[in-house]
Order: sequence, then structure tokens, then C-alpha cells
Amino acid sequence: MKSYYLLLLFTLTIAFSSCLGGKKIDKHKKVTAQNMVETSPVFNKIFTGFMLFDPETGDTLAMQYADKYMTPASLTKIYTLYTCTKILSDSVPSLRYVIQGDDLIFWGTGDPTFAHPFFESEFGENRAVEFLKSWKGNLYYAPQYNKYRFGAGWSWDDFNGYYATELSTFPIYSNFIRFRKYKGNAEPNTVPKYFEQFLNQQNEVSQPTRNEMDNTVNYPFYEKETAYSRDIPFKVSNEVILELLEEATAKNIQFYWTLNAEMKAKQRTIYSYRTKDILQKMMHSSDNFIAEQLLFVCASEKGLPVQTKNIIQFSKDNLLQNMPDKPIWRDGSGISRYNMFTPRSMVYILENLYQNIDTTTLFDIFPTGGETGTIKKWYAGNPSYVFAKTGTLSNNHCLSGYVRTNSGKVLIFTFMNNHYVGSSSTYKKEMQRVLEWIRDNH
Repeated sequence: MKSYYLLLLFTLTIAFSSCLGGKKIDKHKKVTAQNMVETSPVFNKIFTGFMLFDPETGDTLAMQYADKYMTPASLTKIYTLYTCTKILSDSVPSLRYVIQGDDLIFWGTGDPTFAHPFFESEFGENRAVEFLKSWKGNLYYAPQYNKYRFGAGWSWDDFNGYYATELSTFPIYSNFIRFRKYKGNAEPNTVPKYFEQFLNQQNEVSQPTRNEMDNTVNYPFYEKETAYSRDIPFKVSNEVILELLEEATAKNIQFYWTLNAEMKAKQRTIYSYRTKDILQKMMHSSDNFIAEQLLFVCASEKGLPVQTKNIIQFSKDNLLQNMPDKPIWRDGSGISRYNMFTPRSMVYILENLYQNIDTTTLFDIFPTGGETGTIKKWYAGNPSYVFAKTGTLSNNHCLSGYVRTNSGKVLIFTFMNNHYVGSSSTYKKEMQRVLEWIRDNH
């Protein structure tokens, strides 16, 4: 009778555990990526979507919540990357222009690299800047209409954040005020110099901050030996763009307000840097500014009004129509929490990229584990085995890309970790554990 009660107690304990949603780990069960994720005590505390896919055989090797919509954060840039590879040529268009006698009338495409400090230092001066500098006649800038300064779903109070530059049909100097206080100098300066007139020393502030609706930068008192730097997005306006164009080109430039369809029909184009180099910078640095502006460039290339929603709709209708799940896609960078994608839709895009871009180029564009970009401190291997994009917002961290196994296979994976509390490092460690196992066992 005692044995009967002990058996009954054991059975009830197991049943109660099952009712609570607990997963009993079978120590004798064969280890797979599927059961590693399913039984993970780390992933079981949150909402983790996962999928592992073999692009050569078309087999799905593991999946959890693969059809559930989740917040992607900067995985959104993979959608932007995909759209760019389908629309843009080898180099990014920077300027459209027409010539009337001695007059050059020009307007922007949304190209993020015009007078951009990084690209100038890495690859030399933008060809569009050189072109305007070399023009011997009159220069006229034709502003293009831009309805929204921020993307859909962006936080209104992020205007001082380096990650939330305003959208612009003619971005210039990466749409930043580079505030610099050098050791030994009594006063700070700015790049571009145009913004120095708006510096305002105030003891009430602890760090440089810009007024929301103008370009006044309030900064605290600094001792002469203090060095300080900060990048602050500037407030975009037609007047500001014109002033910055004059500074970048050392030319007198005037507005041209009567650009018409007949003139646009005769437009010519100046190209800037290689598309691959710009995409690599976007993906390695998770650069929101470049991502947003590249969607503007794509809209310009398709002859659409230069607005984010127009090119996203074009991409959904013409490039992503066969996705397993319709994406809820609202911006180019992933700042917006309106974005929602499923893990299997992420795999769909990654597979398309893999099938249409040579592996060397593709893996150069994506960050490399232990070496470059946002995964420089994670997923290291010799040889490198993870090539992937991160996506991080408060309480969400994702990772999607490619894993190269010891047997030479390339597999596609996506992790979408949503709604955790605490540090993302816990989930990075667990993803690394799973990815290392995949590398060593496939």
C-alpha cells in the first residue's frame, strides 16, 4: 500500500508540473538544435522565436514560434538591405541635375553620403561634391518636399539622440552637428562650422543638448583642459541645407523653386560611392541614418515620391509578395516598434540574399562574429563561423544571419528574443551556446 501511495504521489507531481507548463528534460534524448532551444531554461523565461534552415536542401532543421510576429528592432535593416540589392546599381545615385546654359539646377536623391565624414575619410570626397565644386557657372538647389522629419513610431523626444537623425531628401554632413571641445581650447567648436553661431553656454545643463525646434545647442561650462565630443542631430530645413551646401562646396548657391516635370524628364545623375561599401557601413555599425536614407534613394530610383512609406509599399508589392507572412514594416532602420516580422519571413529574405549574392560579398556586408560590427565581441571562432545582424531595443534582442559549420555547410538562422527583463548578455550567451553546437554538429 505504501508503494501505491508513493507511485500516486509521483504521478500527480509530474501531471502538476505539466499543467504549469514545465518541460521535463530527457537526459537520454538525442541533442538537437530543436530541443536545445525548446528546453533552454533561458529561452523558456521569455518569448523566443527561432528557425534553422538549410538553403541547399530547402529543409527546415529546427523551429519555434516561427510563424509568430515579433519585434525585430534593427533586423529591419535586413529588409532595407534586401530592397537595396533589388533596386540599386553598383553605385548609389547622389544628385539629379539639369543644365540650362551656364546654370546647373540640382536636387537630392536622399543619398546619405554627401559630405559624410566617414565616407570621405575612407574613400575620398563624394563625386557629387566634386562635381558641384568644379561647376563654373551658377548653381541652384531645388528642394524636394519631405512630409515627415521622423519615421513612423519613433519617440518624439529622441531628437537629441545620435540614433534618430531627421529624415531629409538632401542629407548632408550625415545630418549631425559634431560638437567638439578640445583639450587646451577655451571654447568648443562644431563641424560643420555653420552651427557655431548657435552655441549657447549655460550652467544649467550637464551636457550639450539641442533645442527641439531649432539648432541652438546649449552646453555647460568646460575647464580649459577638458576634452569632450558629442554628435547631435540638427534640425533640417531648406535654409539649413542651403547654408551647408555652400560650406561644403565653397560656392554661392541659390534656391530654385520652379522645377517642373519637363525639366525632370531631362535629368542626369551623379553617383557617389559603391553600393556595397554603403550597405556594409549600414550593417556593421547598425547605422539608422544610412538605413533610412537608402530607402529614400530607392524611392527616387523607382520614380516614387521620396517618402519611406512609398518605397516600403513598393517593396512589399513587388519584391516581398511571396513571403510566408506579410511583414508589418514601417521604417528603414528598426527604431519603430510598429515593425513586426516572423522568424520564417526573416529566413525567407536571408535565403534570397544567399541565393543571389556571392557568399564572399554577402558575408563581408554582414558583421562577422568576433571580428566586425555589432558582434565583434561575440560568436568568435577560428575560422569565423557567424555572419549576422543584431537587433536591439529595450527588452528585445535578436540575431539573424548565417552560420558556417565545421563540415563546410552554410545554414540560415534567426533568433528573435522578445520581452525579457535585464541584460541582453544572458541571451547572447545562450544563443552562442546553440550556435557553437550547430557549428560543431552539422
